[in-house]
Amino acid sequence: MDFIDSFTHLKSQELAPLVKRHYESLNAFLDGKSEEFLEHWHEGPESILFFNLSERERGGENVRLTFRQVRAVLSRVPVGTTLQPTQVQYVECADVAYAILMEKAISELDKRTVVGEHRTTLIWRKFEDWKLVHMHNDTYDRRMETMSELLRGYHPDA
Repeated sequence: MDFIDSFTHLKSQELAPLVKRHYESLNAFLDGKSEEFLEHWHEGPESILFFNLSERERGGENVRLTFRQVRAVLSRVPVGTTLQPTQVQYVECADVAYAILMEKAISELDKRTVVGEHRTTLIWRKFEDWKLVHMHNDTYDRRMETMSELLRGYHPDA
């Protein structure tokens, strides 16, 4: 029985081309060097963006606006942030592809390195080209993972 999703024993995979493209263009976008990232999103109403569970945007225009706002805020903060993915799973079938990832957000702030960890799900759909239709990103808490491992170790059905 799993008490909490476990990434403790994840096995990383080589990044799929869509995942690699996503992070290259996202990092360039957040650094103010390119708009290409926004072009990778599907324009229709089925596009959805989740940051944790309570914050979401629906529709391509709202997603683009949200990312432009994020970039505007980051441009005013003296922090350089780079997102580094570890691919846990990638599946491509017919006109749908998805990736499950662990993501590190590495920021330099006042000569200190701050690292945040996230779980990320990306879903693409093939229209004429592959377009991102879903991105879900939430924080990863190692303390909860440790508790999960302890519970698994002492649970009689583990």
